[in-house]
Amino acid sequence: MKHEYKIKKGEHYFKGPKLQLTDFQIATFAIFLILGVFLSKWFMLGSIISYPIFQFFIRKALLNMTYKVFFFNNCAYKLTENFDQINKLFGSSGVYHHWNSARIGWRCIDYENIELFAYCYVNSKRIYKKIATCKTDTDIVCSIQSDKNQYIFNVKSGEKINETCSVQRPNFKISGIFMYKLYPYFGGQIPSPKFMKLHLEKI
Repeated sequence: MKHEYKIKKGEHYFKGPKLQLTDFQIATFAIFLILGVFLSKWFMLGSIISYPIFQFFIRKALLNMTYKVFFFNNCAYKLTENFDQINKLFGSSGVYHHWNSARIGWRCIDYENIELFAYCYVNSKRIYKKIATCKTDTDIVCSIQSDKNQYIFNVKSGEKINETCSVQRPNFKISGIFMYKLYPYFGGQIPSPKFMKLHLEKI
């Protein structure tokens, strides 16, 4: 399904869905836990069983993500300061996105070319690597795949061959049992200089 994201001039946030499967996972676990304390210990079994069931589907959805991205022409802009600012397209996080996360990032610094990045926080350290350069009004396929040791980022635009880079995954063990999806965001420090629109379609 294709989702359209818009941002107004002077703002940071592309609005995306609020509720996630992780929210239901935590809510279900908490409800069963509370019922177990006050009513019957059998509800404790519900919390123990429900958490890994939710976790299976969450990890399946978030450890490997592929989207077709379409930047409309109004996504072209020119940075005049904060040249290390990278906007975000999609990705996932464990516990908190400024601690451990992996996303596809983007920016335009010359009013023409869109630069795409691997954008990560690994044990609270910000890491970004340029993957590719593409044009607006073109379908771009971006993916993030995860194995035990690294995130692998892949971009394919038009007739270009796949362009890839990798970033080491964090060693923070608990991040694997609390994951959530990250949606498009414009910023850092500088808000959008104009109205922009893009499409994301999960593949």
